Amino acid sequence: CVICAGGDGTIGMVANWADPTTPLAILPLGTENVLAKQLGFNHDIKQLIHRIISSKTFSLDAGEANGQLFLAVASVGFDAEVVRLLSARRTGHIDHTTWIRPILQALRGYQFPKIRVRTEGNEKAIHTRWAFIFNVPRYALGLRFVAESDCADGLLDLCCFRGGRWWNGLRYFVGVLFGWHRAWRDTHVEQVTQISIES
Repeated sequence: CVICAGGDGTIGMVANWADPTTPLAILPLGTENVLAKQLGFNHDIKQLIHRIISSKTFSLDAGEANGQLFLAVASVGFDAEVVRLLSARRTGHIDHTTWIRPILQALRGYQFPKIRVRTEGNEKAIHTRWAFIFNVPRYALGLRFVAESDCADGLLDLCCFRGGRWWNGLRYFVGVLFGWHRAWRDTHVEQVTQISIES
């Protein structure tokens, strides 16, 4: 068993390094701990030890993007740009306030390029500006883009938003927060096993 002491990035790194048959346990030390929350891991060391000793394991889906595994979410668009900007200047542990500067930077300069998404079985491409591929129902801040997403159903959940510009981002944020976004015409949600994304 490998114990991942860290956040979602650490878990993703270990998942890419470890043998797929090696059990992973999580001691959540990150900012959001999306995957740890989904799988019921917390900061209780005794509970973690008990879970390891009990040897109860289960299989978890993994997505692959550009040769790298991901267990929680992959994104293309504004969200990915914010992560890129943060990674470029990160020097240690981060918290929620660490995200403010890269978000403001992205708001100032991001151009919201067109993204073409093709899913298996659909000849027609989805033209969008934001694309998220989920393996879990919750994202940062507990936002539920695809509330029914299941990390063990053999499927990934695609969520696309077609509107560019920052004010659409604000609208989508509020929509996801209150669960309104699924009814909007510029939102696309679909379960997938394979997708192709171009920009």
